[in-house]
Amino acid sequence: MSAEQVERHSIENLVELLNQKNIDRELQALSDEGFVLLLEGAAVRAGKPEAQQAARDLRKHILNGGTPQGFLTEFPQHREVDFTNLNIDRALLDVTQAPTLLIPGEKPALGVTDEKLAGKVLKEPDLTLSPAGRLKKEELSETYPSLATLFSDESTWTEEGGARFIERKQIEGLLAKKDPKKPISDSHKMWLMGQFWKEWKTVQPEQIGRRIRGKGLNIYLNQEEAVNFAWFVHSTIQEPTSTYRNYTFVGVATSATEDSKKK
Repeated sequence: MSAEQVERHSIENLVELLNQKNIDRELQALSDEGFVLLLEGAAVRAGKPEAQQAARDLRKHILNGGTPQGFLTEFPQHREVDFTNLNIDRALLDVTQAPTLLIPGEKPALGVTDEKLAGKVLKEPDLTLSPAGRLKKEELSETYPSLATLFSDESTWTEEGGARFIERKQIEGLLAKKDPKKPISDSHKMWLMGQFWKEWKTVQPEQIGRRIRGKGLNIYLNQEEAVNFAWFVHSTIQEPTSTYRNYTFVGVATSATEDSKKK
């Protein structure tokens, strides 16, 4: 390197170069859905709603088992969306904050059947989740407001050894028939939970919860386990040939189109 080249590269330039190299390495280490989540955040910050929607559809596509190559076949409307000039910097690399791209603060607990919880305004708790877990939680919350309320209600979580746990029975209580005219008894919910749990143990034998001293024989799940198990139930009941396709969680969100059909 010549003296002239050294003069043109101040320590400030060097620090910025090293910082960018670190950011690039961290981006390479992200999963596909994690990287797309950052793009969504950059689109929100840049005020590009079309890019934001395209990024959101892409990460949900990947999260549901799709491949990046197959995305435009499923969502051809996003083919011409412009992603240029989106800045992914150090702030966006704080992946744990990425789901707060939604409006932060308090939100109403909608679609809750429990009268004690209906009408409450709950703050979203600071759940300790992996990037994939946060994506699943967001999808579950959008689909089932009752799950959003369950995860958001501080009273449903138990502190133990510096960690937070939720009783499996809390999730069991939200199981229901898809046909609202067919009520489901507590004993039926218990049986149904047993079936889901039996299959879950074969899929994720390391995420089967634990008992907490002084809390009886009930099973408690940590935050990641609770979201993953709820996602497993959600995925299972969505399969057209599933034995459990006639079940759901209470408080299923409906689209504007579905609402208009009912009128």
